[in-house]
Amino acid sequence: MSRAVCVRSIGFIRGALVAFACLLLPVPAPAQVAPTPVAAPADPGPVWRYTVRPGDNIWNLSRRYLADWRRWPALQALNDVQQPRSIPPGTRLSIPLAWLRLQPAAAVLVTFQGSVALSRGEERPAPVLDMQLEVGDVVETGADASAVIAFADGSRVLLGESARLELDRLSEYRRTGMVDTRLRLERGRLETRVEPAVGAGSVFEVWTPPAVSSVRGTDLRVGLDETEEQSATEVLTGNVRVAALSTARSVGAGMGTVTRQGSAPQPPRPLLPPPDPADLPDRLERLPLRLPMPPLAGARSFRLVLARDDRFEQPVTEQIVPAGQPARLEVADGDYLARLRGIEADGLEGLDRIWQIAVDARPEPPTPLSPQREGKVREPRPRFGWSVPLDAASVRLELAMSTDFAEPVIRAPGLTGAAFTPEADLALGTWHWRLRTVDEAGEVGPWSDVWSFERVEPPADPAIDDLETESGRLIIRLASLEPGQRVRFQIADKADFAEPRHEAVGEEAALVVPGLPPGDYWFRAQIIEADGYTSAYSTPQRITVEPSRWWPVLLVPFALLFLLL
Repeated sequence: MSRAVCVRSIGFIRGALVAFACLLLPVPAPAQVAPTPVAAPADPGPVWRYTVRPGDNIWNLSRRYLADWRRWPALQALNDVQQPRSIPPGTRLSIPLAWLRLQPAAAVLVTFQGSVALSRGEERPAPVLDMQLEVGDVVETGADASAVIAFADGSRVLLGESARLELDRLSEYRRTGMVDTRLRLERGRLETRVEPAVGAGSVFEVWTPPAVSSVRGTDLRVGLDETEEQSATEVLTGNVRVAALSTARSVGAGMGTVTRQGSAPQPPRPLLPPPDPADLPDRLERLPLRLPMPPLAGARSFRLVLARDDRFEQPVTEQIVPAGQPARLEVADGDYLARLRGIEADGLEGLDRIWQIAVDARPEPPTPLSPQREGKVREPRPRFGWSVPLDAASVRLELAMSTDFAEPVIRAPGLTGAAFTPEADLALGTWHWRLRTVDEAGEVGPWSDVWSFERVEPPADPAIDDLETESGRLIIRLASLEPGQRVRFQIADKADFAEPRHEAVGEEAALVVPGLPPGDYWFRAQIIEADGYTSAYSTPQRITVEPSRWWPVLLVPFALLFLLL
């Protein structure tokens, strides 16, 4: 190797070593490390508290959060940071909100149903799921419609039917988790689930014409009445500040306030309690579907919502029901979550009662017709009859002597007609029966109402207890009648009773027939029960009306007259 090559090699190695040594030397801080001293502001205003993490220094924090990163000297002075290059992790820094970087916050139309319209200035874009909403957008819902909007901090708003909401302000402080949201409710009602505040800069406000509700970490309802001049604020969790006319009310959980246009908010008062669950059915099986409203002191009406989701963000039906009247429902069979709350006269709505309710009303059950409900049956094998629903492929019948039908005496599936007669005699006593429909698809409907009847012995065959003729009258006496019974008598010249000579119905067990000529006749009777049941006629009996023993005496005057002539 030549000397020149050797020298060049040594020079290269020496340069590499110098470069490597330079890498190991500490990097000098930028010129900003030794700034001109800056006095901390006397009153920085509201601040956001930040917890320092490993690797943080005054410069990367300023570039990350401040609208103008060159404010880092003031930030250092405000927090009295002595070592700007190495701030101990866990240190709490105060950053004025006015210095933070604001940017537009996201709002998303998560879901909607029914007629929902969106206005964006002069444009009318068609709403779609997961659509990004902007500041100034107006969302309107029609009758029986709803919409759910999600915000950057995870808060959600459920907009009810016939409502109008403007997104007036949607901002967030970059990377802080703090949002600044303002909504203008111009019509209808909304429900909010607002996430807890993560800093002093977090603002969530609902504006109505009468009042402003400031919310953080709260489940809240806000509604306008039909005149749009009175608003109701109902707080379910957390605390809400309601302000109007320079007056602010703090409204806690379970409380509410009403604000009229041009007036201060009313003092908060407790919301109506939830309805008693004991007064609410958990199953509906009859068409038309009717859900009775429970008694609740102070409630003029109720708001009822049925949904399949536990957030009630996609209601199947929602309606206002006057107190004392049932809710009329038109929903398909299935399982639902129901939510009910009372409404006071001034529109303030109470606490919710939520419960599960099943609708199982189809196919509709047959209507029992006979035996008569709560009636008496004398036949040992009575005929059961019912009306057949249009969609019935077959009918199932159960007959038991207990109302729980734990051990039915008769279980008759697959009946295709409208009548059924037992194959064996029914025992004396009280019986219960019910019916259900099976449609062409094999769907089995609910049981009908239970009908009951009493199986009793038929009345005894009327028999003559005494028979006499007196002064040309026939008197027939039967055994005494039971209370409520009547008797029908018939007398005929022939045993077929084709043309009865005499017929009478009475409550007395005796028949008096005047002027019946002497001769042979046939007699029969039947018992009429108080419930209208008529027994069969008794076996015909022949009776004889004897001539009067005094008829020769009647001829004496005629004989004397003949002799005198």
